[in-house]
Amino acid sequence: MKHWVWTLLFVLAVPAAAATVEEARDAERRGDWKEAVSLWADLADGMPGDRDLRRAYLLALDATGDVAALERETPRAEEDFPGWDDPAVIHARALARVGRDDEALAVLEPWVASSYPAAERRGALLLERGRTDEAGEVFSALVRAYDPDVAYTPEELLAFGRAAW
Repeated sequence: MKHWVWTLLFVLAVPAAAATVEEARDAERRGDWKEAVSLWADLADGMPGDRDLRRAYLLALDATGDVAALERETPRAEEDFPGWDDPAVIHARALARVGRDDEALAVLEPWVASSYPAAERRGALLLERGRTDEAGEVFSALVRAYDPDVAYTPEELLAFGRAAW
């Protein structure tokens, strides 16, 4: 296709996408989450390689409390963007909010070794549920990941966990 045709398509498409992003953000500000979810879904489907749009869509689903939709969309996002931890963290947060703690912990488990946000969220969830020994292990691993020579007491690690969350 000729260069001028691509340029024309880009010029015509970008303002429309930007307007839609602004509409989605306006819907969020108004608290119209149904509209926001619909707009973010359209944008994410229209630009499937854009992680920011997918993140906004997942966050809007989380804001609505639509755990079932997150359960459908999380594997899709992880497949489309290998190594990206945001879908799992958002999904786990939604599961924990509705009392499905064991499922939330299971969603985060594969990410603990490679993702600070997933490990921190898993440790915080364990801590909130009174599982301090397990939380201490998670926070200990987090601290060691940044400084292998560090030697904190379990009490210091739990304080770290409480402060992080």
